[in-house]
Amino acid sequence: MSLARIPGILIAFCCVLYPLSSQEKETSLRQERLDIINYGIEGDITSLVDTLANEESKEFTEELTSLFASTRSVAVKESILRLFTKQSVDSLKSWTETLLEDPWDERSSTVNLALSYASALKFRETAASVRKILENDNTVFRSAAISALGKIGSGEDAQFLSDLLDSEIAGDDKQRLIVRQEIMRALGELQVEETWDRLYEIAENEDENGVIRATAAEALARIGKERAYPVLSKLFESSDPALREAAISGASKLEDRDSSSLILDGIRDSYYKVRIRSLKAVKERNITEASDLALFRAKNDPEESVRLEAYDTLGAIGNQEALDWLVGMIRDEKKNDRYRAKAAAVLNDHRPAAAAPAIIETAKKTLADDKKTWLRYELGKTVTKSKDARYSELILLYLSSKDTLTRSIGLDMYAAIGDLGSKSRVEEIAADTKQGALQKRAKDMLEK
Repeated sequence: MSLARIPGILIAFCCVLYPLSSQEKETSLRQERLDIINYGIEGDITSLVDTLANEESKEFTEELTSLFASTRSVAVKESILRLFTKQSVDSLKSWTETLLEDPWDERSSTVNLALSYASALKFRETAASVRKILENDNTVFRSAAISALGKIGSGEDAQFLSDLLDSEIAGDDKQRLIVRQEIMRALGELQVEETWDRLYEIAENEDENGVIRATAAEALARIGKERAYPVLSKLFESSDPALREAAISGASKLEDRDSSSLILDGIRDSYYKVRIRSLKAVKERNITEASDLALFRAKNDPEESVRLEAYDTLGAIGNQEALDWLVGMIRDEKKNDRYRAKAAAVLNDHRPAAAAPAIIETAKKTLADDKKTWLRYELGKTVTKSKDARYSELILLYLSSKDTLTRSIGLDMYAAIGDLGSKSRVEEIAADTKQGALQKRAKDMLEK
């Protein structure tokens, strides 16, 4: 044996005898990530940035800001820009202002991300530059610029957009339709009273395109609040389901009793998309008196998408009768497994104390019945999402299954909920070479 290899062997031997402390592991991981930032190739860096986004970590903000300034990789720049947009990190403000002043030689994807960044972080100083972009004949940044101006603009910008709405918009009929919608949404975001009359005129005009009228109505609801109700009520009487759906969407932004009544009417609408939007509005407004209507839809609606939406609504606002019905759905072996899984997920999200006993009981039954593996998997995913110690007994049961995917979900549960009597089973999996990929996963979990 070469003497040169002895120190490395001794180090490895010592690491076995004296495993790294948690602090040493953190230090090692930090250095590894710093090395990637400083020396890594493009793919490694973008992968690390994605990891930091998932971890919601701002640990390397300073280093990534420096890298952004020095790198020529568009992929790296854009990944950092997306991360800082998500994390509301404003260290690229100066760069953004400079870019938007003259964006024409830059890659379109980068400019659009910069516009999203400026709007997310409310860089109002860039509004003048965004208006200049919209004044240019080049339309490649038009949609992102309109959206940004709706987030960062002022009364002056609202007037600019209102004028743009009535101008000759470049493009074909479909493109002009889309741009007009985008402008009206932006005006709704700005909520400037002076734009009310123009939007009201559009919403009331029966000769206008239905989609445009619907978008105008939603903008009015944002700007005028309860003042918009008569417009919405009139639109709801239309034979066009898109207008009725828009009326409900607008009503969801209001707070008065009349708009609540309109939403309840929408749950009984003949068109399924209006019923779905109404059920969503019930959740948004927390209209508890809609519980019986939502329960009826969950039981009887002819459209599956409506029934499933009603489940969500019941979880959020349901009375005791509705909650008891959802619990019964989880336990009822005669019901479709998809609906049982949906009931479990909804209750777990909104009423975890009510959900746990039924989910545990049902999951145990699926573990003994290989004809119910799909439901078993779905319940396991729900338990993992919950991170709730009430499900500790299920972890060991899933880990002890003969089914590989069931054991894998058991490891997910263990990672999410923690060691509640299942560690010895995870250690067995980590030591078993026959476990394949699960062995490595178990080892990694134990190390963490």
